[in-house]
Amino acid sequence: STTRRCSRYTVLYLPCCMLARIVSRRPARIVDSCGVTPHLVQIGSLRDQLFRQLREAGFIPTEAKLLNANVGNTHLLRCVICAALYPNVARLTQKGDSGDLVTISESVSFHPSSVNTRQSARSDRWFVYLEKVETSKVFLRDSTAVSAYALLLFGGQVDVVHDRDRIVVDRWIVFRAEPAVGILFRLIREELDAVLLRRIASDGQQADVDPRTRTAINGTVKFLAETDELRDRGDPDTLPSLGM
Repeated sequence: STTRRCSRYTVLYLPCCMLARIVSRRPARIVDSCGVTPHLVQIGSLRDQLFRQLREAGFIPTEAKLLNANVGNTHLLRCVICAALYPNVARLTQKGDSGDLVTISESVSFHPSSVNTRQSARSDRWFVYLEKVETSKVFLRDSTAVSAYALLLFGGQVDVVHDRDRIVVDRWIVFRAEPAVGILFRLIREELDAVLLRRIASDGQQADVDPRTRTAINGTVKFLAETDELRDRGDPDTLPSLGM
């Protein structure tokens, strides 16, 4: 979708910015002694390239302070990662201190180096990942926990099963919820897609955000910040009603 294509640029740009900031704080002799200077130069070049592409597409505001408007917002960051890596999704079914992790097609495990292997009795159920590797078994690399709301807003096709109070994403990601909740998420997605299409249609000539777009974006960010906290409460596969 349009959202996922834009998010792939963003999710690549973010780690490049973080690496550039870290390296800028290290003495040059330390960086050079590690033999990584050419790689860091390449990362810096990629960061600049991604920045130009985002700016040319009209996604960089003219006010510099707006670039960091959501710094530290992990809820939004998880949504960006979800949009970029979808449909690489896995579901964890908790069983005591362990759990069964499955994708749409097979059983998998977190890579031994992942921090997700060291967290027990978690409330997270859904994860996106960068890639699979197979050795003694199939492992997921670079996995990130995401909420139901991230999957509903930035995942695949959303279907509402009215007679069973279910919301289904791409025929296998299932949540229990009132039909009105599913309809609401579809309307929000339509508005977000319309926002992105308007930005793209401006052909980079409109870097500032118009009032309608700002309202849609700010409302969505606020909604995600408030509702993502519900991941740690109750059944993570059951979404609250509209009167939560």
